[in-house]
Amino acid sequence: MKKNVAIIVSVFCALMALPVCAEEETEEKTFCATVLEIEEASILVQPNFDTEEYDNADQMYVGLDEVDDAQLEEFFDTVTVDDTVKITYNGMVMETYPAQIIALDIERLEISEMAATVAELIESEGFQIEFSKGVSEYCSEYADSLTIWPSAEEDDPEGDPDEEVNYTVTLGWISVFHYADSEMAEAVSEAFDADDPSMFGMEGESVVIDYVAPIRLYLQEECIVLYGGTNETMISLLDEELGEPFACNDY
Repeated sequence: MKKNVAIIVSVFCALMALPVCAEEETEEKTFCATVLEIEEASILVQPNFDTEEYDNADQMYVGLDEVDDAQLEEFFDTVTVDDTVKITYNGMVMETYPAQIIALDIERLEISEMAATVAELIESEGFQIEFSKGVSEYCSEYADSLTIWPSAEEDDPEGDPDEEVNYTVTLGWISVFHYADSEMAEAVSEAFDADDPSMFGMEGESVVIDYVAPIRLYLQEECIVLYGGTNETMISLLDEELGEPFACNDY
């Protein structure tokens, strides 16, 4: 799934000296990525496929000189190859291959037991996965959340990987919302309209969530699992593992 890199870029200070960048702006940006290699003062990552950074380069060296020393020590104590990390950088990308950036902040994403279970479930069917932190759905305001993005770019179990397909709908995405306890998760589940989960009302506020695909919502102890998409294999796997959804629609 991950490609090994033959080119090793060792001097990250050159990034600060060279003026040629993919972007002129210096606004801070954040993205999620998978760790491919770990060096003494840098890591090699593959940005998530749904990010602007992946469109720029499918692999990036991340310089860590600007990260707080205490944070960096903790990061190296916990991170391993294939972990998902969240990276904040200054918006500048050096046009090499792999590309190069300087991180201002970096953290390893913690995967909840439920998210890990779901990820393992869909990986067993040949889907590749990526994690990203945080989602825009309203119920995430009450919970820690991770989104799992299935991918079929290299080994599509349900079609031609070279065909132009809207993977956001045909493969979909899975968001796992982890609440403080099962009572809170149940309260949030009751705030959704069972026949139209785009309707959400809680604490006196009602909102309409504009999903881009059909939605299925499952309640599992302190977690709510959301699947958005139309993939029959994915739906079958989740229904078998998590039971009937408490809310769903046909879009």
